[in-house]
Amino acid sequence: GLPAVYLGIFPALLAPTLWDRQANVVPLVRLLEAFLRAAPREISTGTHLTGVLGVFQNLAASRAQDHQGFFILNAFVECLPLEAWVDFLPSVWSVLFARLQSSKTVKFTKCLVVFISLLCCKHGPLTVVDSMAKVQPGIFEMLMKGVVCDAIPTVSGESEEKVLAVACARFVSEAPSIVGDHQTWAKLVTAATTTLEKSDDLKNAEAAARGETNDLDDALEAAEKNAGYAASYSKLSNASKKVTDPCANVADAKIHLAIAISKIAQAQPGVFGNVIAQNCPPEVQHALQQYCAAAGVGIV
Repeated sequence: GLPAVYLGIFPALLAPTLWDRQANVVPLVRLLEAFLRAAPREISTGTHLTGVLGVFQNLAASRAQDHQGFFILNAFVECLPLEAWVDFLPSVWSVLFARLQSSKTVKFTKCLVVFISLLCCKHGPLTVVDSMAKVQPGIFEMLMKGVVCDAIPTVSGESEEKVLAVACARFVSEAPSIVGDHQTWAKLVTAATTTLEKSDDLKNAEAAARGETNDLDDALEAAEKNAGYAASYSKLSNASKKVTDPCANVADAKIHLAIAISKIAQAQPGVFGNVIAQNCPPEVQHALQQYCAAAGVGIV
């Protein structure tokens, strides 16, 4: 754990006045992430989590800063034991669903899909399903069929794409409501495969066509300058966001997807081969055949 002197300054990081200035947000979020990674046990005790989640709620309400709120949530998933914050999950979903309904943007939707996928990868599909059901029964299925399937192909970044593919593999093989809804099942398989098959050049071209940048911090700095801020924060080489692989246990996302589909297909012979043939585009079917060949499995 961290020395007590460092933990002593943690509550000060949550002071609302510090977060009032936009230029402070990025470095403060980096500091919060660093604390969560270095001292997860200490941060998950007492009232610290409530304070951090209060920061997240305020960031999630901002169209300019919402992705910073997701950086905090993703650090929760990666660093904290689930039992430390699972009781907060319904409240987290309520905040996110309210924002999705009131002010849906491409950036917010992409961040939401990555968070859902990361939570699935780390703690299983049922954690996602059950915690969402406490907010509104059936909302998981509605989100997967619409928002998630539509957004998956727009997400870029090697780590993010792998998380999405691994999560899709788990959803289509372990979530009963997805396994039982063949149309949504096929949409998820198609979305995951389409993402895995896109070249970097095509992804960059599509992002440029949407007027997006892959570096959200750069976009935020530009927004601050346009808003008339005299000075932004200074990027420090050792304070930049660390890129991690939350699914390091999965060597190849394509093979992982093929194995997951093969297992659920074996459990219901003749069903999912037909679902793929009837609902997935030819290029997706071809890609899945290649994945299965590489994995040494089949879809019966």
